[in-house]
Amino acid sequence: MIPISYNGAKGRFAAKIARLFPILDSSTPYIEPFVGTGAVTLEVLSRTKRRCMVHLNDANGELMNLWTAITWHHERFQSRLEGAIAGMVNPQPVDFIDRAVNFYLDHQKLARYKTSNVSLMVRNFEKVARLLENFQCLFTSMDAIELVKACGVYKPSGRWNGAVIYCDPPYIDTEGYDHDVDHGALAAALRAAAAQGHHVFVSLNVCEKADELYSGWRKVPIKKLAGRADRGERYEVVYTPSLRLEV
Repeated sequence: MIPISYNGAKGRFAAKIARLFPILDSSTPYIEPFVGTGAVTLEVLSRTKRRCMVHLNDANGELMNLWTAITWHHERFQSRLEGAIAGMVNPQPVDFIDRAVNFYLDHQKLARYKTSNVSLMVRNFEKVARLLENFQCLFTSMDAIELVKACGVYKPSGRWNGAVIYCDPPYIDTEGYDHDVDHGALAAALRAAAAQGHHVFVSLNVCEKADELYSGWRKVPIKKLAGRADRGERYEVVYTPSLRLEV
């Protein structure tokens, strides 16, 4: 995944989540309305043999600008990142690549990194770029719920087999995220998408509200969450109406 610190990153559990999805092909778009650092996206695409349409979105516009710079302009991005780490970053960005470099620096505090780490980071970015170049990628920073509603254009028809929609929104009733989401509206939009024939998957913390919003959907445990002992065991799960699951 993009080597950046970010709330909710799924790095260690991406493979387990990706195994739940159907195989992508040219008639099955992949859509992530809350992509973040893209651990699940990159795991899914590394398993995909056929070129397909990929729509990645996040409410954080600067994060999506970083995705754009890494994917379509990775050589320029890497060159400026190396210069920035050497202490030559322009504090007043002149273009979107400078903005991407500064965003990355702000999150990673790279001033404390040794030079040996830089080459590793550059190789990671290059791997991401080489992988994504094999797909028809669209990067946006729009409202996630509106994006889910717009997925109707990919409903099963002569051209499409329906989209795979994976949502990893902020946990319900949990602080520390940059953006809030109306979970009720999101659940309604995802139910409508599933009714259109899309393959829908949602990562959430197990709680009464989540069980109510996704009542009737299957619930696949993904990881145990840390927390106070008096609250009992807590888990993150994937909710899905899909009947085809490989766990």
